[in-house]
Amino acid sequence: MGLARDAVELRSLQTSRDRWAFRGEPAEPDPSRSDPRLMRWERIDIGPDDQTLRIEFIHGVIDGLHHVEVYEDDEEVRITVFLGLNHDVQGGAYAPVGIGAWTTVHTSQPLGRRYIHDGADQ
Repeated sequence: MGLARDAVELRSLQTSRDRWAFRGEPAEPDPSRSDPRLMRWERIDIGPDDQTLRIEFIHGVIDGLHHVEVYEDDEEVRITVFLGLNHDVQGGAYAPVGIGAWTTVHTSQPLGRRYIHDGADQ
Protein backbone atom coordinates (compact mmCIF):
# COMPACT_ATOMS: atom_id res chain seq x y z
CA MET A 1 0.00 0.00 0.00
CA GLY A 2 3.02 2.26 0.19
CA LEU A 3 2.44 3.41 3.80
CA ALA A 4 5.28 3.97 6.23
CA ARG A 5 5.24 1.60 9.20
CA ASP A 6 5.01 4.47 11.70
CA ALA A 7 1.97 5.88 9.85
CA VAL A 8 -0.11 2.79 10.66
CA GLU A 9 -1.97 2.65 13.97
CA LEU A 10 -3.21 -0.71 15.21
CA ARG A 11 -6.39 -0.75 17.28
CA SER A 12 -7.94 -3.61 19.17
CA LEU A 13 -11.43 -4.53 17.98
CA GLN A 14 -12.19 -5.71 21.51
CA THR A 15 -13.95 -3.27 23.83
CA SER A 16 -13.51 -3.05 27.58
CA ARG A 17 -16.92 -4.73 27.88
CA ASP A 18 -15.61 -7.73 25.95
CA ARG A 19 -12.96 -8.36 28.60
CA TRP A 20 -15.69 -9.00 31.18
CA ALA A 21 -17.91 -11.24 29.07
CA PHE A 22 -18.29 -14.80 30.33
CA ARG A 23 -16.33 -14.22 33.55
CA GLY A 24 -17.13 -16.09 36.72
CA GLU A 25 -19.36 -19.12 37.03
CA PRO A 26 -22.26 -19.71 34.65
CA ALA A 27 -25.81 -19.07 35.87
CA GLU A 28 -27.66 -22.28 36.68
CA PRO A 29 -31.29 -22.56 35.57
CA ASP A 30 -33.80 -22.65 38.42
CA PRO A 31 -37.26 -23.65 37.11
CA SER A 32 -38.74 -23.15 40.58
CA ARG A 33 -38.44 -19.35 40.18
CA SER A 34 -41.85 -17.73 39.79
CA ASP A 35 -43.25 -15.64 36.93
CA PRO A 36 -40.99 -16.82 34.06
CA ARG A 37 -40.73 -14.32 31.21
CA LEU A 38 -38.73 -13.83 28.03
CA MET A 39 -35.52 -11.82 28.14
CA ARG A 40 -33.39 -10.83 25.16
CA TRP A 41 -29.85 -12.15 25.30
CA GLU A 42 -26.88 -9.87 24.63
CA ARG A 43 -24.49 -12.16 22.76
CA ILE A 44 -23.61 -15.77 22.06
CA ASP A 45 -20.15 -17.31 21.87
CA ILE A 46 -19.75 -20.54 19.89
CA GLY A 47 -17.39 -23.12 21.38
CA PRO A 48 -14.68 -24.94 19.42
CA ASP A 49 -16.88 -28.07 19.18
CA ASP A 50 -19.48 -25.99 17.23
CA GLN A 51 -22.21 -27.30 19.59
CA THR A 52 -21.53 -25.49 22.87
CA LEU A 53 -23.09 -22.03 23.06
CA ARG A 54 -22.34 -19.55 25.85
CA ILE A 55 -25.18 -17.06 26.18
CA GLU A 56 -24.71 -13.66 27.81
CA PHE A 57 -27.82 -11.95 29.22
CA ILE A 58 -28.78 -9.22 31.68
CA HIS A 59 -30.96 -9.75 34.75
CA GLY A 60 -32.02 -7.61 37.69
CA VAL A 61 -31.53 -7.81 41.43
CA ILE A 62 -34.88 -9.52 41.95
CA ASP A 63 -34.64 -12.15 39.20
CA GLY A 64 -32.38 -14.76 37.68
CA LEU A 65 -32.24 -17.53 35.10
CA HIS A 66 -35.38 -19.66 35.01
CA HIS A 67 -34.47 -21.73 31.93
CA VAL A 68 -33.24 -21.60 28.33
CA GLU A 69 -35.12 -23.12 25.39
CA VAL A 70 -33.25 -24.30 22.29
CA TYR A 71 -35.13 -24.88 19.04
CA GLU A 72 -33.23 -26.35 16.09
CA ASP A 73 -34.02 -27.11 12.47
CA ASP A 74 -31.92 -27.34 9.30
CA GLU A 75 -31.69 -23.57 8.86
CA GLU A 76 -31.73 -22.01 12.33
CA VAL A 77 -31.05 -22.36 16.03
CA ARG A 78 -33.38 -20.26 18.17
CA ILE A 79 -32.24 -19.54 21.73
CA THR A 80 -34.82 -18.20 24.20
CA VAL A 81 -33.79 -17.07 27.70
CA PHE A 82 -36.40 -16.97 30.46
CA LEU A 83 -35.92 -15.11 33.74
CA GLY A 84 -37.93 -15.72 36.88
CA LEU A 85 -38.32 -13.95 40.21
CA ASN A 86 -36.08 -14.90 43.12
CA HIS A 87 -37.74 -16.90 45.88
CA ASP A 88 -37.39 -14.11 48.45
CA VAL A 89 -39.18 -11.40 46.40
CA GLN A 90 -42.14 -10.15 48.44
CA GLY A 91 -43.21 -7.04 46.54
CA GLY A 92 -42.39 -3.42 47.14
CA ALA A 93 -40.10 -1.18 45.13
CA TYR A 94 -36.84 -2.30 43.55
CA ALA A 95 -34.27 -0.29 41.66
CA PRO A 96 -33.79 -1.55 38.10
CA VAL A 97 -30.17 -2.71 37.88
CA GLY A 98 -28.65 -4.66 35.01
CA ILE A 99 -26.41 -7.50 36.11
CA GLY A 100 -24.52 -9.42 33.46
CA ALA A 101 -24.66 -13.20 33.58
CA TRP A 102 -24.12 -16.13 31.23
CA THR A 103 -25.05 -19.76 30.85
CA THR A 104 -24.25 -22.63 28.52
CA VAL A 105 -26.43 -24.77 26.25
CA HIS A 106 -25.61 -27.48 23.74
CA THR A 107 -27.11 -28.06 20.32
CA SER A 108 -27.91 -31.58 19.16
CA GLN A 109 -25.92 -31.07 15.94
CA PRO A 110 -22.97 -28.80 15.09
CA LEU A 111 -24.10 -25.25 14.32
CA GLY A 112 -22.48 -25.23 10.88
CA ARG A 113 -24.03 -22.56 8.66
CA ARG A 114 -27.30 -22.30 10.58
CA TYR A 115 -28.42 -18.87 11.78
CA ILE A 116 -28.77 -18.12 15.48
CA HIS A 117 -31.90 -16.16 16.44
CA ASP A 118 -33.17 -14.72 19.73
CA GLY A 119 -36.46 -16.37 20.67
CA ALA A 120 -37.55 -13.11 22.34
CA ASP A 121 -37.85 -11.61 18.84
CA GLN A 122 -40.57 -14.04 17.76
